[in-house]
Amino acid sequence: MLISIILALCGYGGYVAHLPVVVWISAGVVVLFLVSMARESTVIDLAQREMVLTKGLFARKAVVPLDAILQFEMVRVTHTLITVNTSLNVWYRREGREKVAMVSNGFTKRAMQNVLNEIEEIIKHAGHPATV
Repeated sequence: MLISIILALCGYGGYVAHLPVVVWISAGVVVLFLVSMARESTVIDLAQREMVLTKGLFARKAVVPLDAILQFEMVRVTHTLITVNTSLNVWYRREGREKVAMVSNGFTKRAMQNVLNEIEEIIKHAGHPATV
């Protein structure tokens, strides 16, 4: 999201400086970022007992069975004391191997904790003890 804002400002700068190439390149990249963000989804299907995670522009769907969930993890990326990204990942076992899939990402730890609390509440109502 931050990158989209920066690119939008670059496009405006290209408009002010009468550089249409900069405007069109910035606009195209912003549209790609927005489409990528719009495609992100997390669906918890209690009837099938699985989570369906779709992330990114060209990413495939990751189907995580609720019974295969090992744990959730929160990863914060910082650069010179500024939090750049916080992501919530789920670790699960499929075909005898441990795999990881991103559930959600954002800027603050509190937002990811709220998402995790909601997911845990839904999973616990389904009868599966999720671990953090």
